[in-house]
Amino acid sequence: MKCGLVILNYKDYKTTQKLLDAVKDFPEIDHIAVVDNDSQNESYDVLKQYTCDKISVLRSGSNRGYSYGNNIGIRYLIKNFPPDIIGIANPDVVFSNDYVKRIKELFTKNEDYAIITGLETTSNGRVVFFFMDKEKEKACTVFKQEIKSIFSFFPRILRKVSRKISHVKIKPLNKSQALYIDKELSKGTELIQVWKVHGAMFFVRVSDFQTIGLFDENIFMYREEEVLAFRIHSIHKKIGVAPDLKFVHLFIHYYSGNVHSIMPYFRRALSYKNSKIYYFNHYVSGNKFLQAINWLLSWVNMLRECIESLIRFIINLFTH
Repeated sequence: MKCGLVILNYKDYKTTQKLLDAVKDFPEIDHIAVVDNDSQNESYDVLKQYTCDKISVLRSGSNRGYSYGNNIGIRYLIKNFPPDIIGIANPDVVFSNDYVKRIKELFTKNEDYAIITGLETTSNGRVVFFFMDKEKEKACTVFKQEIKSIFSFFPRILRKVSRKISHVKIKPLNKSQALYIDKELSKGTELIQVWKVHGAMFFVRVSDFQTIGLFDENIFMYREEEVLAFRIHSIHKKIGVAPDLKFVHLFIHYYSGNVHSIMPYFRRALSYKNSKIYYFNHYVSGNKFLQAINWLLSWVNMLRECIESLIRFIINLFTH
């Protein structure tokens, strides 16, 4: 089984370099396509130096988001190094050659699965479960999440202010609130069927990916996992997580340490709003009334995110 890997870079070439240095000699990976998503810095020139028989470095003509950028690498691999499976990896992930070997074995044994990945963990070993939904989202679920986000504004800001002013470490959330939860799930060895997985790291069967037309490029960023899940399930294929496999997601964001500009946060909020509206209208519900409710909630949450980002930005300016 031939395996390709796509790594999408945006400005943060140093993180991409670390991943390339780690995986370039993996015998289980046949070819790696690195796509620089119009970084507008020295990323392409730096990464171009990695070009060899096993690594191709590509440049997108414009930054049109996660789906568009990854599709460039996927199409390149399919055309030039036809693989059976392709891994989609953020630059800020860590995994081993044995991880890829096990993924191949699972695809061979489970022909009804289109996407397979392992358990996503943080750098301190905690397993991330909040992307492993068992069922597809419905309109009521989406509305519940939106309303919850709106009313969580003040508690989050108060925690942020308290932490900055008092320098007191905030106590971790209780077990029912925590994003990172220990479950019996991580103790098994059988492939577990889920509705969707996180886009940070997963492998997809090329034949199934071609059937659905690859990623939906109408989304710039956010909700790609949900859209991909709907498209995969529409061809009656499965998505699975192998609990005996783990990869590390470092959660490195290029804009996260920039205290001198608020615009990246505003652009992120705008992109998130647009993605939520597109996702709901095309995949969750065709009901115009429900779409109008979602449109309103999405706009309110975008304004909430902008205000929250502005407050956080001001706090960072005065505390750095």
